[in-house]
Amino acid sequence: MRFTQHLLLFLLGSLTVAASNLHAESKSKPASQAKIKSIPFYLPIDKTQFPGLIEKIEKVLSVAGLGHLKITTTSYWHPYQNGIRQGRMGIYLAAPHFASWLINQHQFNTELKLAGSLRYVIAVRRADTSIFEVNDLVNKTVCTSAIMDLSFLLATESTPHSLLSAKTRRVESVVEQMRLNSRKCNAFSLSEHLFLEIAAEQPFKFIGLKQSAEFSNYAYLVHPDVSQQTSAALTKFLKNEEVAQILLPIHQLFAAEPRLVRARPNHYPRSQLSPLLQYWAATQ
Repeated sequence: MRFTQHLLLFLLGSLTVAASNLHAESKSKPASQAKIKSIPFYLPIDKTQFPGLIEKIEKVLSVAGLGHLKITTTSYWHPYQNGIRQGRMGIYLAAPHFASWLINQHQFNTELKLAGSLRYVIAVRRADTSIFEVNDLVNKTVCTSAIMDLSFLLATESTPHSLLSAKTRRVESVVEQMRLNSRKCNAFSLSEHLFLEIAAEQPFKFIGLKQSAEFSNYAYLVHPDVSQQTSAALTKFLKNEEVAQILLPIHQLFAAEPRLVRARPNHYPRSQLSPLLQYWAATQ
């Protein structure tokens, strides 16, 4: 009888300690983290662009202990851009104006960015003698990537007419349209480094009609409620040389020098989100 009583007291004591530890552990985590089973990791690419690449990234994330980061691609742009606009939970690889929005409107953190600067160019064919200057683009069709992308904003803000009267056409790949000699595009808006690649492939075929201001390059942004442990592990993961090689095809879309460097607060000032304020008048 005495042995049974001692056993019960021991078990009760053990359960009390275990419960106390669980309580302390739950208190040490932010409430938002305790409820999140997985964290979206948004990449601004279509999964079909790089067959098998997303699966490879997810595999190395899992090996690195970051299996709770779930890669989300953007074959349909609205969820990605609405997530940025509303500051939804997640990790984003984002263009500079989106990075500025996330940092200044929603207090996101960034540790790493792609090296170098980023500019956008409106290009036209030299053979198109009806276009000599930006004003000649009125009533012409300028092909861009996603709406609200910097290529789109440059095209719509370069003509004297409003967004409604500007003739922009969203295409899956501006570069591909240029290579195909597509006649559905009178002009093309794309990043400067991709324009220079096309110019090297086809010398004297295209001319840059207008160039944007210079921006810091794409950055990895982390929601403020993501734990410091996960954020630090992600930074270490992205700086790994093997991981850098896996991500290289994606980074080459956005940078002439596709390597990651430390990001500083002044890389993404509030002034860079001003184009978005014109369209995103109210934030949620």
